[in-house]
Amino acid sequence: MRIFRYFCKEVLTTSITIWGIMLLIMLMSQSAAYLGMIARGTVALSYLGKLLLLNIPFLSTYILPFAFYFGVLLTYGRLYADSEMVVLQASGFSTRRLFAYTLAPALLVLLITAYLVLHLNPEIISKKGKILQFSSSNVLQSLVPGEFRSIDDGNTIIYVSKANHNKTQLHDVFVAHLSKKSAMPIGDEWTVSYMHNAHKERHFAHDYLQTGVGAQYKGVPGEAGYSILHYKSFANLLPGSAITQEYKRLDGTPTTLLMAMRNNLHAQAELQWRYSCVIQVLILTLLAIPLSRVRPRQGRYAKFLPAILFYFVYLNLLFFARFLFEGGKTDPVFGLWWVNVLMLFLVLIYYAFSYQWFKRARK
Repeated sequence: MRIFRYFCKEVLTTSITIWGIMLLIMLMSQSAAYLGMIARGTVALSYLGKLLLLNIPFLSTYILPFAFYFGVLLTYGRLYADSEMVVLQASGFSTRRLFAYTLAPALLVLLITAYLVLHLNPEIISKKGKILQFSSSNVLQSLVPGEFRSIDDGNTIIYVSKANHNKTQLHDVFVAHLSKKSAMPIGDEWTVSYMHNAHKERHFAHDYLQTGVGAQYKGVPGEAGYSILHYKSFANLLPGSAITQEYKRLDGTPTTLLMAMRNNLHAQAELQWRYSCVIQVLILTLLAIPLSRVRPRQGRYAKFLPAILFYFVYLNLLFFARFLFEGGKTDPVFGLWWVNVLMLFLVLIYYAFSYQWFKRARK
């Protein structure tokens, strides 16, 4: 029992370390992408933290199988390199026992991955999609105090001096809108408005920007013919404030609904992709056990290159199989399953050569 706890502790500790490092790297990459979107004004700064938190379980779906695969490889490779595994085997520790001890943490990782990919991830993807969809269409949320914001393909420019954290109270608002475009840029008619303060109000399922005292100037820059309008209060309908449509991408669709969409190739491809993400945990674990066997002089990293190559071949074959399936070039019976069967077959062949099954059969 102590050996079992020792194995589980070492494998899980190494796997969690790899998961944490990879997650941090990928979150930094995601942060850079989101900061670029914030700079372009398509995502509000207030949503950055929420989007990164939602990305943790989403990214974990793809990191966990890889982390556990290399966690087993590194842990057992160290045991072989330090001759600990040789001592255990000399004491009667069999390969079957090693397989059984590895299967327990592998099943834990498999259950976590299955929960993430089959249940939690579709909800997370749907929430992320709605946030990005709402943020890109909500003018107020994309405003950054002290910076000019261009919307409507550059036809409208907005500047806000100060705003509260949720962008419902604005101060010193400047809006320039292209009212009428002429053949020559110098002849464009602009409507320029200035408001000392403004706040958001909701009426009849629509959001309005209710302004205080302000002025509006309309005319062609450089020409004397222009109009001036002073007002004490004004209400503007905010574009995109009444968006109610759901996020309808397949990766954000619940698994139960995908199972009911039997005639939709894209839905079935997404469903089989999710199943493959779970199945690959077992296939990679099966490969990691014999692949970790190294000689003391080889070092624990001796099998790293073939391990990485197998993983990337496996992953790219899944992408390729999905592309063929969605294009109607493969039968739904085969779908993505042939990749998992092929990889399992290759793993079994490696087992046969690694543990010399053919020689035993001849004897």
